[in-house]
Amino acid sequence: MRKRKPNHGKSKNINLRPPQKEYSIKKIFTRNLFGTYDYDIQSEQEDLPSNHPQLLIIYGDNGSGKTTLLKLVLHLLSPVRNRGHRSFIAKVKFERFGVEIENGITVEAYRPTGQTTGDFRIRFSQDNIPLAEAEFNVDSDGDVLNDDAAAHRLYAHLTALDVEFHYLADDRRLERSDAVDDADLLASPTNDDTLRAFLERRQKNLHLGGENTLIAAIDNVVEWFRKHALMGADSGTVQANTIYSDVIKRIADHGGDEGTSASTIEDLQTTLSSISRRNETFSKFGLSPPLDVSDIQNTILSARKGNQRLIRSVLQPYLDGVVARLDALQDLVNIVERFTGSLGSFYRDKIVSLDLQNGLTITSLPRNERLRPQDLSSGEKQLLLLLCNILSARDRASVFIIDEPEISLNIKWQRKLVSALLGCMENSSSQLIIATHSVELLAQYKNNISKLTNISDLQHG
Repeated sequence: MRKRKPNHGKSKNINLRPPQKEYSIKKIFTRNLFGTYDYDIQSEQEDLPSNHPQLLIIYGDNGSGKTTLLKLVLHLLSPVRNRGHRSFIAKVKFERFGVEIENGITVEAYRPTGQTTGDFRIRFSQDNIPLAEAEFNVDSDGDVLNDDAAAHRLYAHLTALDVEFHYLADDRRLERSDAVDDADLLASPTNDDTLRAFLERRQKNLHLGGENTLIAAIDNVVEWFRKHALMGADSGTVQANTIYSDVIKRIADHGGDEGTSASTIEDLQTTLSSISRRNETFSKFGLSPPLDVSDIQNTILSARKGNQRLIRSVLQPYLDGVVARLDALQDLVNIVERFTGSLGSFYRDKIVSLDLQNGLTITSLPRNERLRPQDLSSGEKQLLLLLCNILSARDRASVFIIDEPEISLNIKWQRKLVSALLGCMENSSSQLIIATHSVELLAQYKNNISKLTNISDLQHG
């Protein structure tokens, strides 16, 4: 009879590397910002090749409009209605403001030639072909009045981009382009009390800001981690160690004719030890139960030689199942190790852990006392907030817009900050756009800097 190759509960690897969508921002441009500034901000300089294509650093003098530009990007590209996005645009003085995205997409807000206030239009186009355009009328207080069918078509195209924008202001408040999502979910009927409680808590924390924003970010990371752990877990392998140990003991008590070479038994023992060592990291995060193979190894050595081949045959499905489960969770472990390791490289006398049972915990050394997020310094809180938001957004294309990330960070931390952020973005469809005055950041990433220089100054320089 032809033997079928068994499939012993092998897990499918988690897809933690979303399809690389060509939707990152390549250019930001303005005309008559504040009635004065014309900017063309390129994410890639043709004469300065970059090793970090996910990074754009905007640098400029005080009052040159860095913060306003960052906010305009968020509010222009948000597809969410009735959250003040268009009203913010209405209150900014400009003639034209737009964003060019990879894949030939341009989204531009503009006013009639020479006008920097009042009504404006937003156009969504691809390869210079307009796909949607809407006019927004502005009242005397600068608020947008209308939200018609043309606007809805525009929002539909913005939604189809499927890019999430995160804006972290210099006061450390976080805004998201899709911040209405949780509210919509809460308004819809659901029988999942746990989900509802989580969404209500997150909405409350996000609206309160400050330390509550940090708690919400930690909640998001824990939920993200647990979701991917469940995706990669194979429910049939939890008790496999005990089950197969008992089976092997029973087989060892029976006679057999075929022996197994010493080298084969040695290879099997080595494989067991290797899997056990590899499992330690997974167990640390609560992704796998502890795996003590010493009992199995001792049983193999004490078994009759005639039974060792049978033991090996029975043991192989177990080993295949364990390895498949660890392989399925390996990307998740790599990312979480990078996340906790990055925090550990900054924090002094503190350990940040993430596991299924306890969630994210912070322990103070040497007393091993558990700290609340509120107990951290301002710089430690900011770092944790940034990395938590980047980690929990890995599942979709995201753009992180951060205003002066160096706030509350010492010089040593400033040197390591961007590297830590980019490390947690690795193999994701994320982009990092920051505005900074930090000489430390500017010195390390010269090829990623776009200096705010008025086009008229360049022409007359």
